[in-house]
Amino acid sequence: MALCGAGGAALLAEATRRTAAWHTPVPQMLAATAAASVWGTPLYDRAALPVRGRQREVASGAPFFSRVTLLGDAG
Repeated sequence: MALCGAGGAALLAEATRRTAAWHTPVPQMLAATAAASVWGTPLYDRAALPVRGRQREVASGAPFFSRVTLLGDAG
């Protein structure tokens, strides 16, 4: 969380450090990124919700419960 509040330059420096050994063009893309365009927010991890709904069987005959995972980048 502290890094998110440290500003774009700190976030960019950390991203650059963590990806220094990555393949082209990742380091070049980060080098061309303006610190003023970088921002971050904390991520929160939550325990999985219990599975609800009807159980059904897949082709193998094994029980299957439907789950949905939502990921996003709303901004």
